[in-house]
Amino acid sequence: MDKNLLNLIIKNKATTWLKENPLHLNNQEKQRFLLGLKNFINNNTSTIDDEVFDFLVQCELINSESREDYFMKYLLNKYKNLNNKNILDVGAGRICSLSKAIASKGANVTAMDTNIRLTNETLGKDKIMPIKKLFKCDEYAKNGNGTNIVDYNLIVGLEPCDATEHIIRQSLKYEKPFDILLCAAPHKALNGKTFRNYMEWYEHLAGISREVSIIKKENNYIATNNENLEM
Repeated sequence: MDKNLLNLIIKNKATTWLKENPLHLNNQEKQRFLLGLKNFINNNTSTIDDEVFDFLVQCELINSESREDYFMKYLLNKYKNLNNKNILDVGAGRICSLSKAIASKGANVTAMDTNIRLTNETLGKDKIMPIKKLFKCDEYAKNGNGTNIVDYNLIVGLEPCDATEHIIRQSLKYEKPFDILLCAAPHKALNGKTFRNYMEWYEHLAGISREVSIIKKENNYIATNNENLEM
């Protein structure tokens, strides 16, 4: 396809998508999104911004599946039946896409993210309970009491970034199963250590406990504490 024509098609689709999803991006994020699209069109980068990737998949401009679709498929394949399970989705994002997908399978979902933009009423229609707080493990909570997870059957996170190590440590302490689709970028460890690349960060996470496994699935990396667990 002619590059100029492709550029025009993508710009038109992006304009429509932004109008139809007013809560998805704020003004600063929109500018970053449009810059990411420009870099994609001009092949100025070897990586694609997450928001740009999801947009291109949704508009069928690249042949792939979204992060939410991939992770949901993984969860259903692993746990088979989520009906009536109490599940905490950490780092649920602005519009809680993964939470909605999980809730559609009959689970009782709590979406946790400081950036949730949907109203409680809107999420309530999807039977999702929102919590606009950061997830903290006991060891690093200021008062020594981290996020309460005792009532959940499963803790999940779709690239929850800085919350990742908190989720792992809290889940291990309270013996709760967890599954985290990991970011393809390193994050600072809770002890302040930094890493040169994401693989060093993954090694750090795996070293927290022998119960932690980092598994590779179709070029994605997932942290879990029981690869073969079924609820």
